[in-house]
Amino acid sequence: MAEQPVLAERTLLVQRALRGFEQRTHLGPNKNTPDLLDQHLIAAIERLSETLNNTVPAPSDAPPSRRIAVAFAMAVFSHPHLAATFGSGPREGTCDPKDRKPFPTEVPLVVSDELLQQIVALSQWELDDLREEIDRRASQSLKQARALSWIWTYFNVNAGAPLKLFKVLFPAIDATSEQVDLVLRSNRLYGLYDMPAPSVSALFLGFQDTASTVPISTFRSRYVDPSLRRTLARSIGAKPWEFDRLLDRVIMLIPRDQANAFLERDQWRTSGMASLTEMGRDYLSGLSLVKKIEHNELDWSLFLNEDNGELKMTRRPGAVFDELALDRAQKVLSHIYAGMLARAEHADPGTPLELEDLELLDVGRHLRQALEPIIAWANSQDTHDHIAVQLRLAPGDVAQTMNDVGIRWRAHAETAWFAPPSDERRHTICGIVFSHLIALRGSLMRVVDRTADPRWEHRNMSLLFTAHYLADAPIERLWMKGLSDSLIDENSRLPPPEDVVGSWFWTCWVRLLDAIDNEADIDAAMPEL
Repeated sequence: MAEQPVLAERTLLVQRALRGFEQRTHLGPNKNTPDLLDQHLIAAIERLSETLNNTVPAPSDAPPSRRIAVAFAMAVFSHPHLAATFGSGPREGTCDPKDRKPFPTEVPLVVSDELLQQIVALSQWELDDLREEIDRRASQSLKQARALSWIWTYFNVNAGAPLKLFKVLFPAIDATSEQVDLVLRSNRLYGLYDMPAPSVSALFLGFQDTASTVPISTFRSRYVDPSLRRTLARSIGAKPWEFDRLLDRVIMLIPRDQANAFLERDQWRTSGMASLTEMGRDYLSGLSLVKKIEHNELDWSLFLNEDNGELKMTRRPGAVFDELALDRAQKVLSHIYAGMLARAEHADPGTPLELEDLELLDVGRHLRQALEPIIAWANSQDTHDHIAVQLRLAPGDVAQTMNDVGIRWRAHAETAWFAPPSDERRHTICGIVFSHLIALRGSLMRVVDRTADPRWEHRNMSLLFTAHYLADAPIERLWMKGLSDSLIDENSRLPPPEDVVGSWFWTCWVRLLDAIDNEADIDAAMPEL
């Protein structure tokens, strides 16, 4: 019973913060009191963070769950690649944006499989599979780097004439040589252009349907001349379709006057973190979330059927919407995760919550943008006509049923997904995800800023572990106890806001360092032959 006041305070703070985000959205970019509103919003989030980040560390003798074990093993296998594969990538350009260099690469961590098995309790074949997957991701990144190096050399960009290549990559932009520059960073190529600068969070929030998508929505490999694409593909031993996919992942347009800020934030990708973890790897993947859903893209037969000449809903509308929404919500969360990890990777110790963090934490707006296409599909005339033809029903009758479905879906989405918690509905998806993100941000910043164990630096390992874990963790774990990897309170209806980073990373990390020490002591005690 003693926890009830704390829980009530958390719910109130979540409600206050999410309503602040709603006000922020309604006011738009020309809001009259932006500073005051944002200050109140930041204060509410900081107070909420204080109530959430009191995680009890995992028991030192408790074995990690399988998801945690796999994430930790993949982080161990990824760590050497940061130095060996990505550590000496090129830093070239026709200008110097003065972007800060990445943090110094840590000494590569290489441990035996036998030792790692003691920590994660995975079999040898499982570790072999995980190592092969990490090596595959690293090799793909090397192929990307070779493609960009070939392009850079082929167009002789180092001679200081970027316009020719710029027009090849961005043919829709009518630019002069005074307006553009090109910069090469490891396995990424950037076009710098004089244009309005959105928030740097747009690097990872590619599903936004606002002007902030400008930097990531301009380049498409299909715009490049086909004969040149074939030549480039042959040069690195890739198929044309494979080369197209590689280009879409590694070339982007950024604002010229803010190039340093964008390049620094995108070090999550240029350092190799995104390639190794597949968290935030692509620039374009988020655009599919705001694209129109075509009439034949959803399998409507799973919840719609003909009954005596009428179209009937065979399942509860809210349950159907939840099923359709989960995959999209998962992708939204992955984009937010990538933005948070990118910020943590290059943040200075003790970095407070700032305005750009608000862009990442505006959960209600992000969910709404990604889920609106589902409701629009139900209301679309193309959908109505398609179903009518398939079931041989009158188009007007189908339209009436489908419009009713759209109304029910919207009502469910507004209350269960988009809304802050309330007296009527204490737990909403928006509120649960928001609380989780606040807890994650707090624990991630604390672990990254934590004084390193004298035996090894942990900064990159903690980021790799977090990204590998979040990349494969289903969103449902945030409200289903059976899927949660957090310490469960049996008296609580929901699992606590997840803090796997704070409760499990350091436990596994110290166990690994202790095992390395023990192995070294045993080796030292062995008599010389």
